[in-house]
Amino acid sequence: MCNPKVLPCDEKDKNNVYGNDVNKLHCLTGELNISSLFELQFLSFLELGNNDISIIHYHSQGENSSNNLYYLDLSDNGNLKADHMLHWISNLSFLQYQDLTGINL
Repeated sequence: MCNPKVLPCDEKDKNNVYGNDVNKLHCLTGELNISSLFELQFLSFLELGNNDISIIHYHSQGENSSNNLYYLDLSDNGNLKADHMLHWISNLSFLQYQDLTGINL
């Protein structure tokens, strides 16, 4: 059985969200709606790599939603459909790092 874990983080990075543990087990599968994550005002780091996500749904809840996200890792989600995510990724104005390794673009 797979148990995703939220890793402890230091005071500086207390708003980080991790999709799985250090061993990167394939824990998250299928379709994923991340709209509610972007309601977190200070979300800056989102690590969803090395899972089995097929589609990511995101619907902006306001014009300033997701403006603080600077790190996004969606790597090694081999079934992820890029056409469902490229539009919302292109609207992340502070994004400095994105890892899309292993995704068929």
